[in-house]
Amino acid sequence: MKKLLFFILTLTMSFNSVLGQDAAQAFKKAKKAFNLAATAENDKRAEKLEEARQQIDIATAGIDQFDEKTLPKVWLKSAEIYIDLAQTDYKMANIPGSNYTPQHPDASTKAYVAYTETLKTKDLKKYNKTTALDGLKNLWSILANEGNTSFNNKEYKKAYDAFTYVINIDNLLVENNKESIFGDDVKKNDNLFGMGLSAFAAQMYPEAQKIFEDLEKDNYERPDDVSLVYEYLYKVYKNQDQTDKSLSILEKGRTKYPEDERLRLIEIDHYLQADKLDDLTGKIEAAIQADPSNVNLYSTLGHVYDRLSQDEFKGNNDEKAQNYFDLALKNYTKALEIDGTHFNTIYNTGALYYNKAANVTRQLIEMEDDYSAEGLRKAEAKRAEMLSLFDSALPYFQRAEAVQPGDVGTLSALQEIYARKDNLEMVNEFKSRLEKVRNGGKIDTPYFK
Repeated sequence: MKKLLFFILTLTMSFNSVLGQDAAQAFKKAKKAFNLAATAENDKRAEKLEEARQQIDIATAGIDQFDEKTLPKVWLKSAEIYIDLAQTDYKMANIPGSNYTPQHPDASTKAYVAYTETLKTKDLKKYNKTTALDGLKNLWSILANEGNTSFNNKEYKKAYDAFTYVINIDNLLVENNKESIFGDDVKKNDNLFGMGLSAFAAQMYPEAQKIFEDLEKDNYERPDDVSLVYEYLYKVYKNQDQTDKSLSILEKGRTKYPEDERLRLIEIDHYLQADKLDDLTGKIEAAIQADPSNVNLYSTLGHVYDRLSQDEFKGNNDEKAQNYFDLALKNYTKALEIDGTHFNTIYNTGALYYNKAANVTRQLIEMEDDYSAEGLRKAEAKRAEMLSLFDSALPYFQRAEAVQPGDVGTLSALQEIYARKDNLEMVNEFKSRLEKVRNGGKIDTPYFK
């Protein structure tokens, strides 16, 4: 038994010794292959770089076999090799017309790990510390690009990790008295927002909640859409069944951005889904009594009745639909009396008529199989009603176009209405404008004055 125990202990010691030799030998081979790759070209360079990667992986797998003095050298060489691999993949993938698939999609992550492991080693020499920090500073742009690419490819967890590493790099640099990679808090918050979006899309709601709450406290606003933080905080709370918090942050956003159309729609949907429309209309009407000159309140109330009208039309409850239609029009009209250039109200009034016309069109289609004299008479009356509603919508969309000439919804509506009126010249005019906007162009001069 003692002989057997001695044999096992001897075998274990020998095995550990081999591991140590393998790690040390692999480190030497990795350095040699990487040096050869630096002067080689094309396939030979790729071959040597791959050899360096394989050997440095063996070395880091046996990292415990190195002494404290050698540790940072191993990690820095690993980072150097993986940065080269990441840059190679990036260059190849960005050649015009290239269908290149990255060969080492985790290379930048492994470089990040290697640099951070370097900084963790004891008694780190100043030059090794500087090398690691400089390497991280050069690495962040690669990680940021990978975060954007991963998000666009719907690899949301991977995007979240990449954006997180970028933030961690900045924190490490600042902690070590280096300049921030962002330059200012706005750019840092842009990266945090990307992290939040990625976390939300990956259904990592607690992580997303923390990020968006921090951004909200920092009064962060997206330059392209100032209310997005409130929108996503609302969604994060709602997806975690935090109803009170979701409503509270929605109300805070609506107070801060009273004219924001998307938050307005979210608020309406919130009350509709909760089957508390009376609470919403009552709340808005009370607000109107307190502030009777507030155009946004009338516009919002009109939109609520507009939504109800559409729902009743879809349920073929024409009388109730018409009642809600009249209430919507009444509130839109009041809003325009206060401010005749209020874009949302002008557009929504046109949409009110347009949507009713669309519902009448649906009813007209349902009449197509009735060829009796009475059926044809009713269909003709319904067709006349449809055209009349489109005619009523037209001046509002014209006014909306005069206020915001590049609005996609307005241009689409104008193109559709003129198509129904067989006005080919105007159809082509607004088709051209619509295509310009959708292709990233800008329209400053309205067609209608």
